Amino acid sequence: TCDTGDQQTMAAVHLKEPAATIVERLKDVATYEGEDAVFECRLSRETAQDAQWFLGDVPLQSNEMNEIRVQG
Repeated sequence: TCDTGDQQTMAAVHLKEPAATIVERLKDVATYEGEDAVFECRLSRETAQDAQWFLGDVPLQSNEMNEIRVQG
């Protein structure tokens, strides 16, 4: 706010977070049929709500087959 006594003006600051970038890429995993396979990647921000896992073109959800965790 700037105030001269007769006049006043004000402005707001709107902060936007930059998009997350991939810091550590996925690596191939070898496992036996019926065993778990763990895939990990690291992003530039811990609170990357815009990140999503896919199998091909299909978005993955946490369920009895897939466990998606965020650690940070």
